[in-house]
Amino acid sequence: MVVRDTLPAGVTFVSADNLGTLSGNVVTWPAVASVANGGSITRTVIVTAPATGTLVNVARVNSTSADPDTTNNNGS
Repeated sequence: MVVRDTLPAGVTFVSADNLGTLSGNVVTWPAVASVANGGSITRTVIVTAPATGTLVNVARVNSTSADPDTTNNNGS
């Protein structure tokens, strides 16, 4: 499974944990082989936000394995 986070316009990337790397405005973390049924993983990205305005950030997970419930693949 691969986790990608497209950064909102106007933010400045500072860092990402767990070997996350920035390319363009997308942070990508190395693939995770598996997550136990009902399990979770956490990935953190740090940015500098603009002085004003509202930011919305949504990350997405994709996997080559079948996922019977894709409604929980987005996080914010």
